Amino acid sequence: MKIRVVNVKRFAIACVTVGVVLGSAITLLVSNHHDTHYTYKNVVASKGDTLWTLVRQYNPDYSGDVRVLVHMASKHNGSSSIDAATVVSIPVQEGN
Repeated sequence: MKIRVVNVKRFAIACVTVGVVLGSAITLLVSNHHDTHYTYKNVVASKGDTLWTLVRQYNPDYSGDVRVLVHMASKHNGSSSIDAATVVSIPVQEGN
């Protein structure tokens, strides 16, 4: 069976769309390992700290998407904003 592409531009857009959707699905499946490999460490926030900087500080060898850990931290703490001198729970990879 021979397939003929009538509109090359539409075909290219369809191929790119399918690639992006499949790539996103695979990424979500591979990186969906949230709470099973992490413990939470309580730290006192200093002036200028953000969840992002604290997550990076306590997970220096993390090679995944940092936004996942920041989301875990904000969900665990009930907010994404932090103030100086408050105790914040930060997800830490087991073994760190």
